[in-house]
Amino acid sequence: MSQAVVVPTDKLSITKKQQGCYVFSRDQLTAISATIQKHIGKLPTVTIELMNERSITSDNIDELLKDPFIESSRISSISYSVFEYNIPNRVSVRLRETWMAPVSYEISGERNVCLALEQSITSVIGASKKWYTWINVHNYPGLLQMAIVFPLAAGVGILVALPFSKAGDAKPPGIFFFVFAALIFGIPWASGKVIPKTVFNFGRGRIVYERISSPPKWFFSAIILGLLATFFRDEILTAIKSFF
Repeated sequence: MSQAVVVPTDKLSITKKQQGCYVFSRDQLTAISATIQKHIGKLPTVTIELMNERSITSDNIDELLKDPFIESSRISSISYSVFEYNIPNRVSVRLRETWMAPVSYEISGERNVCLALEQSITSVIGASKKWYTWINVHNYPGLLQMAIVFPLAAGVGILVALPFSKAGDAKPPGIFFFVFAALIFGIPWASGKVIPKTVFNFGRGRIVYERISSPPKWFFSAIILGLLATFFRDEILTAIKSFF
């Protein structure tokens, strides 16, 4: 009498973090939930954490995204999870506002299911990634960030200190280091504020989205700031000089 040989299913565990700048709509967030259900066979539990230190949880993401709290407070993170003992495959996906990796996920279980789910999740989330990802310096490794920020800060510091040097002022080195130090911290800070890594384009998050959604506004704003800086050049230099 022959006996069936039970071959254990290959197991796989995937843990990844993704850099980039993302804008998520309600439909895209719902699509992530549907993708997990398609591969795992169960709707994920979704938890939305708000900036006012409140959180709301449900497995019905459509109802969750209609919650009144969403309209009155910005979202800090959205998490999807399926962790049950009677289900062989598990998944956790997190989208959050941060200067670090805004997208992270963990998938474990049967090899084929994990690989298929990872590909689908990457595709759905990737559709929300924006072209201006390269502008935010926090998307680069630490050494590359310094390679970008330090030359910019040094260049601006030289441009600001140069007029004082030509005027015979004895303090251009101090002015240079003041501007250099300010920009070393200011450029990364401004980069994260002007080009946030994660925007939820609904509720209070729509305000942030409208601010960054129109590149021409940045262009004309830069021109206006440049004209103002040129017009008030002497006053700006005098104000900087007064610190030294």
